[in-house]
Amino acid sequence: MSNFIEKIKRFLVRHKRIFLLLFLYFNLFIFASTIMIIIRTRPAGKVTVPTLTGEKFTFVYNILERNSLKPEIKYEDVFDIEDGVILRQDPQSGEVVSKNSRITLVVSRNELEVEVPSLIGSPLSSAKTKLLNLHTGQRTVSLLTGVVTYMPSDKPEGIVLQQSPAAGEKVPHSLRVNILVSSGSVTDALMPDIKGQSIDLVYDLLVSKGCVVEQEIVNTDSPDLSGQILEQSISAGTSISSGMTVKLKVAYFPIKEHLYNSYELVKYEMKKSDMSLVEAYVEDDLGNRLCYSAKTDGGKEIAFIFARHGNARVSILRNKKLITVMSVRMTQF
Repeated sequence: MSNFIEKIKRFLVRHKRIFLLLFLYFNLFIFASTIMIIIRTRPAGKVTVPTLTGEKFTFVYNILERNSLKPEIKYEDVFDIEDGVILRQDPQSGEVVSKNSRITLVVSRNELEVEVPSLIGSPLSSAKTKLLNLHTGQRTVSLLTGVVTYMPSDKPEGIVLQQSPAAGEKVPHSLRVNILVSSGSVTDALMPDIKGQSIDLVYDLLVSKGCVVEQEIVNTDSPDLSGQILEQSISAGTSISSGMTVKLKVAYFPIKEHLYNSYELVKYEMKKSDMSLVEAYVEDDLGNRLCYSAKTDGGKEIAFIFARHGNARVSILRNKKLITVMSVRMTQF
């Protein structure tokens, strides 16, 4: 018996490398098999709940949609947190749930009201500053600028003519204040100095002066320059008349993710037809506004940049008839 045991020991010592390799191969096989079993048996259609608490609901809606989660909103009245902030969520972040599951979100509802300041007679830049720096009690709040419309008047260019809501009204601080601004006298129309300004701030002004605006898009490496006018074909101070075309070089920073606020580039190739009036209207959280208007030959591509706030709908019309609708949706907050 002892001889047999000795023979086995000698055999094991002589072939220990082989046995070691077999042991390693066996363990690798067990590990790989375990991984395959986990992958094959993992429940299909599962998603991980993202962190939503503390974020604005309007900013995270797309994230929920992308993760196939259906929000169920419950509101809680608060006075020290701005409107629309997610206070609590259920399920919690990190939990794994089935796609199309409902996620309950408790969202702040702030009934705080702000007195609208008087903007009439102020330059547009000053009016916007007033709206950003309001006080109620010991708290600093802001009202958002809504639609800015230009019209000719005997007032100097850029002066606020009217506002809605009116000065003195008490409104929710989430309300937007629409402003009517003077574009100067029709009989003495001069080209303003718009170099370095953002296209969304001057487009309506140029249209109100009767100009046809053409945009030449120039890519930039700086996101801070996106939407800014680099050059204007008509020099500042030049007399202009209705129907004149002003060509603008507008900087554009190509984006991969669509934040809540960003500058978007729209390109659309028109079908072949006779020359016609082509217009593009954008509708987003700032309302509906004209962002492109020019007589265009059929078969040519139109291109323009606009400032987007939230999800946007771009409607393109030819001779006042709708021909297509494009959408730009937020991809993250």
